[in-house]
Amino acid sequence: MSELVIELKGDENAEKVEEAVRSKPSARRLVIRIAANDGVSSIERVRSFLVNNISRSVIVYVEGERDEA
Repeated sequence: MSELVIELKGDENAEKVEEAVRSKPSARRLVIRIAANDGVSSIERVRSFLVNNISRSVIVYVEGERDEA
């Protein structure tokens, strides 16, 4: 299975995902790593793009510090 790994910083958005997908259209699996302290917000920034434009398996890893209450 062809895989495409995309690493996003907290300030990057779905445009980087779109560019990466265009660079490797044969990829059947996307792995998106989001390195941000605000991981949930970062995921929300790319969520609508993924839902509307990606018809592949998507795995999202969130890396960064965790604020625990």
